[in-house]
Amino acid sequence: MAGTIDWKPNFDKWYKVKKESYQLVYELAKERFAEVSSESESITDKSIKMLTALVSLFGFFIGFIFKQHANNWFICVLIPIVSWDIYCLYKLLTPKESRLRGLPPSESIPMNLDSEEDQDYQLELVYYQVIVHYQNNISIMKAKNEARIVNYKLAIKLFLLILALISIFVAVLL
Repeated sequence: MAGTIDWKPNFDKWYKVKKESYQLVYELAKERFAEVSSESESITDKSIKMLTALVSLFGFFIGFIFKQHANNWFICVLIPIVSWDIYCLYKLLTPKESRLRGLPPSESIPMNLDSEEDQDYQLELVYYQVIVHYQNNISIMKAKNEARIVNYKLAIKLFLLILALISIFVAVLL
């Protein structure tokens, strides 16, 4: 079983909950997990675009400076900021631990599914198990996304600073 399960519904008699209720909660959990996973993918996609723009912008700027025969001191000022931004983006793009959509049978089939006393409640037991896992995965992914968003916001601020500095420098040279 991957990870630990921290959350459990706050009722003791899981078998008294109707199948329809479990089904609704399951559908909502599935939808929420898809949303959290999409947010993670979006952060990665935006980071790729920002890194591409940063490399292109910096390449243009270096070419501009050499073409203008300008003083290269500004590159020395800009390199640490660009390096920091690239590092932030690199952290966002490196393989990250995530939770896959859906659950493998090893996580969705409860241990006591074949128990004699639970024969009449197999569907409820499976729903219960899957819902608990979905909630755990949602919590883990939300925490990871929140940490990545902090890094992403820093990368955006650095990118905007770089853009502003390059714009000012180019405006002064022209």
